[in-house]
Amino acid sequence: MAEVVCSDGFACTTVEKVIRRARVSRRTFYELFPDRHACFRAVFEETLDAAAGTVCGSYREGGRWVDRMRGALLQLLLFLDREPGLARLCVMESLGGDAAMLARRAEVLRALADAVDDGRRSAPRGASPSPLAAGGVVGAVASIIYGRLQAGAVEPLAELLPPLMSLVVLPFLGPAAASRELSRAAPDVDEVPPREHPATGDVLERVDMRITYRTLRVLEAVAARPAITNGEVAQAAGIRDAGQMSKMLTRLRSAGLLSNGDSRRAGRAGNAWRLTEKGEELRLAVGGAAAGETGA
Repeated sequence: MAEVVCSDGFACTTVEKVIRRARVSRRTFYELFPDRHACFRAVFEETLDAAAGTVCGSYREGGRWVDRMRGALLQLLLFLDREPGLARLCVMESLGGDAAMLARRAEVLRALADAVDDGRRSAPRGASPSPLAAGGVVGAVASIIYGRLQAGAVEPLAELLPPLMSLVVLPFLGPAAASRELSRAAPDVDEVPPREHPATGDVLERVDMRITYRTLRVLEAVAARPAITNGEVAQAAGIRDAGQMSKMLTRLRSAGLLSNGDSRRAGRAGNAWRLTEKGEELRLAVGGAAAGETGA
């Protein structure tokens, strides 16, 4: 169900498509679910259970509300980054579900708003945050994530943590606290691993480095333009620091994923990066799958 919804959208998802993708009979499907909506809700619930473990666990840890909220929001963004297909299903496609799905979605948003509303207890003395503030914050955060997913952006959602936290704390702790959150450094995207797929195990075992969203963007950039220079890779992959770009390219070459040829053949000075056979194998196994799920 999740794969079909992510590729075709729930409106175009049929039982026939689901059973064909799952390789089960129509009889087996209807023994488990009365219709496609029930199957969709089951996937939604399974995703909530998977996310709740880390997100809720982080929020329940001791400490100030703002710190617990920051930790929980980071875990949520990391989960959505690791599971881009399920992120799209829960955030976007759930809006196309039946009345039961929409009611369940609204229930989840209310639970999130209740957690955000705990910030009222942390508000400065004399401040009176609106009782509607928490619902507005959750709606705004959900809308921003929705827009990022709809645009098919390749940047990890975890990079949104500082501005989203600024948005969360503003109604409760005021402009100064919001400014402090906004000035915080975004999580290092190298700490955000891409979702692994069963077929990638053998490839990853032969790569002596950690593969992240950032490295996948570099591999995709080189695949799209063989003999590409450092600066061109940086621009295509969205990496601003030239030193960081150079180090990453060197690591990828040391891992046997890239080779550096002579760019003078193309009439240009500088490096000329190309994927090796190993690099292309990894890109197709991991990078292609991840890009397909995000719609990139």
